[in-house]
Amino acid sequence: MDGKFRVGVVGCGIGQAHVHAYQSLPEQFEVVAVCDADEARARALAAACAIPRVSTDLADLCRMDDLDVIDVCTPSYLHASQVQQVLAAGKHAVCEKPVAGSLKEIDELIQAEAQSGKRAMPIFQYRFGHGVQKLSS
Repeated sequence: MDGKFRVGVVGCGIGQAHVHAYQSLPEQFEVVAVCDADEARARALAAACAIPRVSTDLADLCRMDDLDVIDVCTPSYLHASQVQQVLAAGKHAVCEKPVAGSLKEIDELIQAEAQSGKRAMPIFQYRFGHGVQKLSS
């Protein structure tokens, strides 16, 4: 690796914001693929952001040898199974919230992460919000 993480983003709705965030840190990340069930949306994002590869199937990204990280920005009900798929493919997984719909799914993700040797990284950008602050009071 040349010091950068090579990233694929799945889900080109909120995933657009993720692409822009990665691209704002070019020393650390390079977005090399996007994926969306809506091929036209994926192609539009790829063209707008100079991303070389487009897919409509997460399995395609999982097979890409040059990806280090797959960022899951799909509908919530898909998160747990897709993160497991990403980890099983030997990639790190970033995942929009919620990462899972039950404690059982969380336990399964913890096990999948341990077995893969990769990291599952759920997003929780509200950790400094007033609600969380009140919980700790």
